[in-house]
Amino acid sequence: MIKGDKNTLYFIGNGFDLFHKGVKSKFIHFYSWLNLKDVEHEHFASKMESIFPHSGAHGNWLWTQFEEALGKFNIDQVHTTFAGKEKDGFFDEDYQQRAAEYVHEPFSKISLYLKEWAQQINIESVKPILPLGKESQYLTFNYTLLLENVYKIPQKQIWHVHNCIRDNEPLIAGHNQPFPKYFDEIENINIQKSLENLAHEITKLTKPVDNIINEHKEYFDSLEHITKVIVFGHSLSKIDCPYFKEVIHHVRDNAQWVFTVYDNSAKENCEKVVRYFNDYFNDPKVIGVSQYKNKIIPQNCNYISINELKKPIAYE
Repeated sequence: MIKGDKNTLYFIGNGFDLFHKGVKSKFIHFYSWLNLKDVEHEHFASKMESIFPHSGAHGNWLWTQFEEALGKFNIDQVHTTFAGKEKDGFFDEDYQQRAAEYVHEPFSKISLYLKEWAQQINIESVKPILPLGKESQYLTFNYTLLLENVYKIPQKQIWHVHNCIRDNEPLIAGHNQPFPKYFDEIENINIQKSLENLAHEITKLTKPVDNIINEHKEYFDSLEHITKVIVFGHSLSKIDCPYFKEVIHHVRDNAQWVFTVYDNSAKENCEKVVRYFNDYFNDPKVIGVSQYKNKIIPQNCNYISINELKKPIAYE
């Protein structure tokens, strides 16, 4: 069921890489690498935790949970640390520059360190264990070159949505949280302005999903022949769902959908996403999409347990 042909699109997340024994591409692997590499990287991890209180959580975090944490910018704490004081009617505005400099480092280095870490993920001993379609299309959110180097999928058939270790471009990660709106409630105009300036820093870590989709319209248009979509190892999080929506929008009506799921919770999440988009594309109130009825419907969706796939598979 996961073997594709030329009319198949694989929609791939980090669970695909992790399916292969020895591939250490979880968030916790990145976090541990930061703390163990050297003093500079450990200092970076520590500063990240002070600005984004939940970004250093231990355990089996998904990458989407890390990205969500980036949207929970601890503005008040940074403001308290650097806040200037009014004296004789004047306000020390230099702290704004100090605060901006303090948060600039992690903002500017997240992508750099992600790439540095991803480049050292060892896949040399990884063997192909899945019957992937050699002629299929691949839309992957992973930074590694496992598809290219292990499965020998032609590069022209793979789109790394958030770039990969081969590119000269930075790796893309970020949150989707809106700009905070509570500043108008603060009476002190100086403090209000200071907090607002800090909040603007958070927008620098917003994942540019809409821009990426707009820049790749030709790619999505090219999916009109796709009759089968295999979602492998992707959590279909709120942050990345706009990409999923575009795929649904462009593939054939009544396409077959296959979802690999880790457990019942993951299956329930996929079913919830399917129901949402089924309702969306069948809602006559949604201007411009009523003609795309039946783009994704529950009856066309199948769910496969990752554990079932771990049984020996003959790879062609």
